Amino acid sequence: MTVTVTDNRTTLDAADVITNWNLGAVTTTDFAEATGSVTLAINTSTGQLFWTGTGINFTTAGNELIYLWSSNTALQGSWASAVHAMWLSDGTNDLALHEAGNDRDVFKHADNQVQFQCFLIDIDYLGTKNTNGEITAVAGSYASFDETSVSEVGSHFITLSKALAGGTNTFVDIIRYGTEGISITAGTTGARGTFLEIVTEDRATGDLKGHGIIREYTANTYGVQGTMKFGTTSTGDSWFEDSNVVVTFEDRDVSDDKFKLIVLGNVTGGEETHFYLSNSIIASARAGVEVDMSSTGINTLDLNTVTFSNLLNAVSFPSDSASYSHDVVDCTFNNCGQVDPGAVTLTDCSFIDTNAPTTGAMLLDATGSGNMSGLKFTSGGSGHAIYIPSGATGSYTLTDFTYSGYGITGTTDAVIYNNSGGSVTITVTGGDTPSYYNGTSADTTVVSGVNLKLIVKDADGNALVGARCLMEADTGGADPYLDSVAITSVTTTATVDHTGHGLATGEMVNIRGCTQPEYNGAGKVITWVDVDTYTYTISGGPASPATGSPTATQCYISELTIAGGIAEQSYNAGGTQPYRGVVRWSTTPNIWRDVKYSGSDVSGGLILPIQMDSDE
Repeated sequence: MTVTVTDNRTTLDAADVITNWNLGAVTTTDFAEATGSVTLAINTSTGQLFWTGTGINFTTAGNELIYLWSSNTALQGSWASAVHAMWLSDGTNDLALHEAGNDRDVFKHADNQVQFQCFLIDIDYLGTKNTNGEITAVAGSYASFDETSVSEVGSHFITLSKALAGGTNTFVDIIRYGTEGISITAGTTGARGTFLEIVTEDRATGDLKGHGIIREYTANTYGVQGTMKFGTTSTGDSWFEDSNVVVTFEDRDVSDDKFKLIVLGNVTGGEETHFYLSNSIIASARAGVEVDMSSTGINTLDLNTVTFSNLLNAVSFPSDSASYSHDVVDCTFNNCGQVDPGAVTLTDCSFIDTNAPTTGAMLLDATGSGNMSGLKFTSGGSGHAIYIPSGATGSYTLTDFTYSGYGITGTTDAVIYNNSGGSVTITVTGGDTPSYYNGTSADTTVVSGVNLKLIVKDADGNALVGARCLMEADTGGADPYLDSVAITSVTTTATVDHTGHGLATGEMVNIRGCTQPEYNGAGKVITWVDVDTYTYTISGGPASPATGSPTATQCYISELTIAGGIAEQSYNAGGTQPYRGVVRWSTTPNIWRDVKYSGSDVSGGLILPIQMDSDE
């Protein structure tokens, strides 16, 4: 055995002596932990076997989970009848919390005292359990029950048969409470710990064993009902490695903030923490599970082809990866809370749905995006793929990211939610160009690397320098096309009210239809204000507001050709987008025909030759 398992909970009573018990005797034959359990004969009747003492406040943070080992070997009815239940009392109100019966077992091991089950109740979940009809008030009521002063903890039994040969048929063993679960340490580089070793410790009946936290279903398949911490902030190295396992946090009577899987770094005294997991699944059957691997000082964190499924709660990784080896490769995060990648190498991972719909599936903050590539995001119908939090302004490069099912720019299910409160530049290298949604005072510029180029020549193939080139959006795409707008101005700044414009600072619009010519023109470079507003520079002091029928159309190219007859710009592609344009050139003494052109899509980039002919 290479691992050491330490129980972090408080032992209320080990049930090895009958002191503080209402009834019963100690048996040294049947027990889940240490040397014995408290036992009682309940013959075709109803009874209780419980610890009694000074009232405990189970609502205190860290106290909320109550675990006890219990056994009813008599004939019994269904669990809905409270035939094998956890007993809680405040001295006045006696509650039987339905747990097991002839049609339901909860947590039990397949060997070592297999008759025992480990009950688990979250004091914060009692209201839900009562609403579901899973609490029987033997005396008083649940409504009057005082969770801050519980003086009796044990089991409630209803038996349909007598104990044989004058023996006993009901048993209660060690009672623990607390939310901190167990810690797993030790192991060496040559003998690394595994989940099966933790299970072996859990099902052992020796002193301080019988944890009731992890059990084996079948080979390499495990069920968990509590927090597991790998490593320690105290002394000692920790090495853990496993593969091809399925670990499921069970559907138990707990609220969504109690189950955790934690990896701790150890920065005191030079000790090391190493955690390896591959080709495996970490899942939840119902309750939310937090995965916290963000600790500083984890020497090795290596996750390869691991699926985190339906965890609901956050998944977080270290930010000190520059000093250590931290790799998360080909992993899947399916219906988890927000994933904080820290500074780990995050490669070829998939994000499917999210349980953080108002923010996003993955956090992108000051730790940057330099270690990320090949990420795939699939929407579950709402929410964002990437969330940039308050203060995380700056530039990020997204390399080979792809997105499926998200909304267009300006919508509440766009790919990126920029809530930084300032300017963010997204540079796209390969993959898809993301849409975005800006929070208060935020603006986003997406540089996609999609290039639009016109090459203007005459009929003899000579490059024409100085030709006026215009390319703009046409109808049928997401970019603005002849959108009706309202324009006001103060001195040299025109402000455009343009609902859901989807534009970023540095992009261009063509303004038409204003009675005042100073507002009109091609290639107006805008400054983003909010999702419905931007500004551009004017001259001449026109009347405000603009009159007539002002419209705005996104402009891609508005410039003169340079050497080689080239006019080109980068375009922040956001989906299939038709385009149209015109090229004009005049020289002395020649006159040249205008060339009008159009096409179905600029989103993949464009190199378009233009031939100009003399009009003589």
